[in-house]
Amino acid sequence: MGVIVQADMKGLEPRILADRTNCRALLEIFNDPKRAPYVYQILGRDILKRDIDKQKNPRDYAFVKAGILATSYNAQPFTLRRQLFIVLQMEVAEEECATFIQGLLRKCPEMKDYIWEQRRRVARDREITCLTGFVRHLPNGGVEADGFKHVWNEAVNVEIQHTASMIAKLWSNYVQRGIRECGLGARDTYACKVVYLGPVHDSVSHDCRNQTIAKRVLDIYALALSTIQAAPMVALIGRKLRCPLDIETTSGPTWGKA
Repeated sequence: MGVIVQADMKGLEPRILADRTNCRALLEIFNDPKRAPYVYQILGRDILKRDIDKQKNPRDYAFVKAGILATSYNAQPFTLRRQLFIVLQMEVAEEECATFIQGLLRKCPEMKDYIWEQRRRVARDREITCLTGFVRHLPNGGVEADGFKHVWNEAVNVEIQHTASMIAKLWSNYVQRGIRECGLGARDTYACKVVYLGPVHDSVSHDCRNQTIAKRVLDIYALALSTIQAAPMVALIGRKLRCPLDIETTSGPTWGKA
């Protein structure tokens, strides 16, 4: 019987957002190991003026998480309301969405400055660039052209998304290298199957044959994370991140329990 081992990067996009915007409120949370796991609860409580409990009130937690990520795209209240309904089947009043976005930008003014700087850059250069060298040319008609505003807001977040995806790929590469260096062959580490969900889900999963191998794989996950935050991170983005990355590792006999 196998043991399923899984590791997820915790709050990767908000950490990249904190780093890129140099947001003091976010950096203070992420640089405190005791508070970092509760970034959504802390921000939600400060903005909505009520406790955000992931277990007791998952709706509030989902709303806060979606609201933070949507705001990093310069989402407007009606857009956030629509996305909550489409993606999470949540009915939230537009006024509540507006209150949250306004509260978040008051608490994180650096985020607002970053959004508008990104928009100015796109309007000036007429292209979106990111660290992967990806370039997307915009409609030639300028800011009033059909489709420009949609791409304009997309440009706000592309740097964060691509940086996060590259970091996730870098980490997973070191995980794979660590598995090989540990002498774990395909038969040992992939007894049933390998599931790689990719950078969008920030998750790499392995079905291991026994608890001993599972423990070794968990150690490899942690070591790979520690490794990439030094020289590899400097090579990737030109410097170390302003806040540490973190992962959550789990294991169990079934996917549900893991």
